[in-house]
Amino acid sequence: RDTGPIQPTSGVINSLSTLIGDQDYLDPYFASGISATHRLATRGALNLDLTGWWESHSSADFVIGTPESTGIRPVVQIDDGDQWGGRLSVGFDDDRALQGRIFGSFAQHEREGFGEIGGEANWRQDDREHGRTWTASAHAAALTPAAPSQALYRLGGRNTVLGFPHRAFVGDRYW
Repeated sequence: RDTGPIQPTSGVINSLSTLIGDQDYLDPYFASGISATHRLATRGALNLDLTGWWESHSSADFVIGTPESTGIRPVVQIDDGDQWGGRLSVGFDDDRALQGRIFGSFAQHEREGFGEIGGEANWRQDDREHGRTWTASAHAAALTPAAPSQALYRLGGRNTVLGFPHRAFVGDRYW
């Protein structure tokens, strides 16, 4: 799994970028466990989901030499340990132009509890007459202070905040 709310690139593109251009855009860590989701209700375009999970997290190692010998930045280390939690989300999908969801979750990482609240909205409009598609999206979320480092939001650079170094911003909320 990659740290941050938005994956900066696909695994194939990142591998090519790392081998050819000495740019690594991922900060992977290992997560293994189990999760289950139950759809509690569906009413028209609205749905209500409840998810529970348990996972074990561990940091990934730098495997292509060393940061000094390759010039590639080191992999971000995470807070290793077990995590369990639950999430309640309300989604909206009218199968036309607007989709979105809001969610709230609580999790326990080792001995520290933390929560997250957030949402996203996506709009798409096809202009078939002119062969264009218009899209817009908005995402926002916030964490409580005890969140482990892998839950923090890492933004900047490719696919997030253009014009700033890759993952230059780390925080407990974003929009």
